[in-house]
Amino acid sequence: MKTVNSRPECYSCLTYHKNKDLINCIEQPKGTNFRLYSNHVQIIIITEGCCTVQLPGFNPVAMEKEQILAIPHSINVIIKPKELLRLTVFNLALEINYFEPFSDEIIKTVMEQRKAEQKDLYPVMASECIKRYLAYLAYAQENEFACVYYLKLKQMEFFHLLSSDYSEKELAKLLAPVLSINIIFAIKVIENYRLFGTIDNLVETMNYSQADFKKQFTRIFGKSPYRWMYQKKTEQVYHSLIGNRKTFTQLATDLGFSSPSHFNNFCQQAFNASPGEVRKGKRVRI
Repeated sequence: MKTVNSRPECYSCLTYHKNKDLINCIEQPKGTNFRLYSNHVQIIIITEGCCTVQLPGFNPVAMEKEQILAIPHSINVIIKPKELLRLTVFNLALEINYFEPFSDEIIKTVMEQRKAEQKDLYPVMASECIKRYLAYLAYAQENEFACVYYLKLKQMEFFHLLSSDYSEKELAKLLAPVLSINIIFAIKVIENYRLFGTIDNLVETMNYSQADFKKQFTRIFGKSPYRWMYQKKTEQVYHSLIGNRKTFTQLATDLGFSSPSHFNNFCQQAFNASPGEVRKGKRVRI
């Protein structure tokens, strides 16, 4: 395996090879049509060649090298290469707030376009910053940088570059097919869940009834609000323990636990291990 990363602890990390499909590089010869499908929103970037892209409900669109297109979730995409085709595909998990860099005005414009039943897709050309980003991403992929957190950060970096390099009009057209009510709901959850701490407070601030919130949440995130928030807390605690050398008392305070003993009990329940055992590298399941 090619790699420039010589730290052995990276390869034993529980997230090193987890969900490698976050960013895929695909190569397809001329004349061999293929399909893309994902339960998540996809962003495709043509890095070599040209093709035609067909989505149900939209007009076919021709794409060329260095163009970017947003694809809705749960839809079959047919790609027809006109020559040797290379593309990078981002599979965007809803639990990441990718759309945080974009202004409320862009979100509003997108939703207006969706109401108008827009049938055209609008690829955009990669900016100079995004071209350089893609060059380094290709290097990282070649050297098998497979940490899930690294890949998620690279996806988020891409969206920050989009927000800074393109006009609101360009972004609204690009994102209109993918920015649905579901993603708006997910963004609000992600923006607020740490601020309000409990499910009840989160439901109240989002102006939902308990039943409607739970139904919408479970449909989008695939689990109950309680289980999702518990998982987020577990991940936060785990990475705080292995990512810095603060005392357990300080960590308990920083993470919102009422006492060190409450923090210890949480670790025993979540990891079947004490905070000290987790920090020393005991393998746990998150």
